[in-house]
Amino acid sequence: ERTLKLCMEDTYTDCPLYEQTLWVGDARNEALFGFGLFGAYDLARRCIRIAGESLDRYPITGCQVPSGWDCLLPAWSFMWGISVWDYYFETGDAKFTAEVWPMVRRNLDGALNYLDETTGLFRIGEWNLFDWSPTNCEHEIMVYNSMFLAGAIDAALACAEVIGKTAETGRYAAARLALKDALAKVYDRKRGVWPDSIENGKPSEDAAVHTAMLAVLFGLEVDGEEARIAEVVKNPPADLIGVSSPFAALYYYMALEKLGCEREIIKTVYRDYLPMLKLGSTTV
Repeated sequence: ERTLKLCMEDTYTDCPLYEQTLWVGDARNEALFGFGLFGAYDLARRCIRIAGESLDRYPITGCQVPSGWDCLLPAWSFMWGISVWDYYFETGDAKFTAEVWPMVRRNLDGALNYLDETTGLFRIGEWNLFDWSPTNCEHEIMVYNSMFLAGAIDAALACAEVIGKTAETGRYAAARLALKDALAKVYDRKRGVWPDSIENGKPSEDAAVHTAMLAVLFGLEVDGEEARIAEVVKNPPADLIGVSSPFAALYYYMALEKLGCEREIIKTVYRDYLPMLKLGSTTV
């Protein structure tokens, strides 16, 4: 609670000391806690609007706005789309959802222009980070980006339902189905994992827990492989890159919750956060 309060200024910021700016993906995570702790609906609306206005400059929402640093971070753009649904789900404010709906469409339309013709996956030469982990994100096709895009499409389809815009979503629904099919094609059935990246048609040797947890979270499991993918999330193999930061851990917790593993969430919170308290930290 104290950490979050220190990151609540005119927008959610990352963070009180080093980067006093609105990082769009961080704001999505922060807003989820700001709803319950402070009823900070106005701050969530402001962050959504400001990020959406960056579409006047970029094909997808900027990663930290407003800024003179032209940088796209696709996972953050897709988290922004998901945050629009988060806000409606929490508040039932269909008027605001309708207000930002054109921004939601522009974000998706821009993203769909970056689908790779060969693989069908999202491909872009930008900062393709998700977690501060050993994953090499310096590839144009990072598999988790396509998963986040599918999640953003799901959020848009849900928003369209509540504001009566389903007639405008046919392209998105079709793209969502195509993304799931494209992801299934690069899934490694021998190992039971996705590669982290695809380069020149070749899958990486590296693989991480991240793709499994996002597949569970966004309903992108390969048909017939659901149990194996769930097991990767619940009991990650030692040879996979693990979740490395609290930011990505939130998505890990969400996947565990979907699998009914609430006790495991509590266990990992104790494991990862208790040492901070023992060291006398007062913020994360």
